[in-house]
Amino acid sequence: MTLWEGKVSENSIEISESALAELNGDAQNIDIFTSSLRLLRWAHNNGLLCVTSYYPGDEYEAPRFDHIGPETIIVLRQKQIRFVGINRERGQITVFLNRAAPGPRISKVLPALCDSYQLIFRQGNTNEVSPTNVAEAANPCAIHAVGNLNFYTCGSSISVGNARAAGTLGCLLKDGTGALFGLSNNHVSGACNYAPNGLPIVAPGILDVSPQNPAPFTIGFHHRQLQMQLGDPTVVDTVENQDAAVFKLAAAHALSSMQQNSYDTPATTLPLTAGMEVEKVGRTSGHSRGRVITAVTGPIDVAYSAPQYNFSGIAYFETMFLVHGLTDRFSDSGDSGSLVVHTDADGIRHAVGIIVAGGEDSTAPGGKSSLIMPIQPILNKLGMTLVTGHNI
Repeated sequence: MTLWEGKVSENSIEISESALAELNGDAQNIDIFTSSLRLLRWAHNNGLLCVTSYYPGDEYEAPRFDHIGPETIIVLRQKQIRFVGINRERGQITVFLNRAAPGPRISKVLPALCDSYQLIFRQGNTNEVSPTNVAEAANPCAIHAVGNLNFYTCGSSISVGNARAAGTLGCLLKDGTGALFGLSNNHVSGACNYAPNGLPIVAPGILDVSPQNPAPFTIGFHHRQLQMQLGDPTVVDTVENQDAAVFKLAAAHALSSMQQNSYDTPATTLPLTAGMEVEKVGRTSGHSRGRVITAVTGPIDVAYSAPQYNFSGIAYFETMFLVHGLTDRFSDSGDSGSLVVHTDADGIRHAVGIIVAGGEDSTAPGGKSSLIMPIQPILNKLGMTLVTGHNI
């Protein structure tokens, strides 16, 4: 298939007005998701993808760009594409690179359009996830006072009892019998599938035990984790993979559904969408606000480790979303498991996701990006619902 037509120069390809009109006309029949898959396949065919990055089958033809040339290939081969994402509302395809986003001079050799959709280039190298290696936190946990009673809150530090680690208690859940549970990531309270049933979960997390924080106590016992199979997307159903686990509460009387002292856990959920403004409360960065900038196309790989079990490996997940903070980082290591919420036009908060991972992004406020997993599929698989109004 012809990707372009026009006059070819040494370093770029100039598109004639008639060719650009044809490009835009053809692209009107191409959905943005399909266009992003075409881009991934083209990147694979040209050796521009990281070795662990997903790409679709050969049924996808190459996309049409507004301009491209030898220098384009050289730059992208050096930067290496990690994954791509889409924002339907804005008609944008974002290309996430393994290295820092190109500056103004280098950006001139990169295409601005793919099948008529705007192209944006950002850094997107997700860091390895390990609850034993987290950022320092000024206030890793909170106590919610009701009269003369004190309650440990969601959005605060927890960990498995057998590792010097820390993550975040996302929220409280209940099953059909009314039994109460705590929700976090599999890699936080399920030790990446290795936590035996009944393993104590402690609060604060072992890493945060200090004279300044509440005395540690057993908040619950590991109960169940959702499927998080390791392996290539060709052999693993990545849609079924979820980085989530629940522990049965041992001290429900000592807990509050408050997200630290910012707001209560919502009772309802909404689907995540690109462009949505969100907020969260977490162990490391506390209460923060952000915006969903893209929905990741296809499976995305996340590297994990659980040193206490001598484990490391890569899991792929689909569908995931990327969030940038509004003024600073949206999350940092140790915020894993935090519940992400959105406030609608009527001022009502809804749960939309949980934080799974993050990484360096030179174009993001605070230099960090956050990888978010939708909450409703997790609740569906667990057969549980959100708990709100508990000890508030």
